[in-house]
Amino acid sequence: MSMKYRFVLIAALAFVLLLFAGKWAINLLEPFRSFTVTVHNESGRPIVAVETGINTGSPNTSDVSKHDYEEVIDAGESVKIKPRLTVSGESSIYQKFTYENGETKDVVVCGYTEYASGYSKVTLRADGTVDVEQKCM
Repeated sequence: MSMKYRFVLIAALAFVLLLFAGKWAINLLEPFRSFTVTVHNESGRPIVAVETGINTGSPNTSDVSKHDYEEVIDAGESVKIKPRLTVSGESSIYQKFTYENGETKDVVVCGYTEYASGYSKVTLRADGTVDVEQKCM
C-alpha cells in the first residue's frame, strides 16, 4: 500500500472516529441542558394548546411555574417545546394537551426533577395512548 493511500485511509478513519466521539459527547451532555419536550402528534387530530408546568406536591399553587405553547400542532407533526420553568426543590413536570374539540389529555413528562434539565419525547397515538421517554434531572 502506498503512502498516499495510507494517509487517506488514516484521515478517513480519524474523521469517522471524531464524528462518533462528537455524537457521544452530545448524548452525554443532553441531560444537563435546559428541559425540552419533543411532541409527536400521531393522534390524527390537531392539538391547539399545550400547557407545561411543575407539580410540586404543595397545596400552595400560587407560585407554580407554567409555560403555554399555543401554536397548533397538526396531526402527523412534531415540535420541540422549550418551556421556561422555575423549579424549587423536588418536583415533576406535566403537560396538558388540548385538542381542537376541547378534549384534554394530562401526562407526566418528567417524573422527578430538581433542576428542570434534560429532555422528554412524547408521542400521542390515535388510540388515545401516550408514550413518554424521559431523560430528565
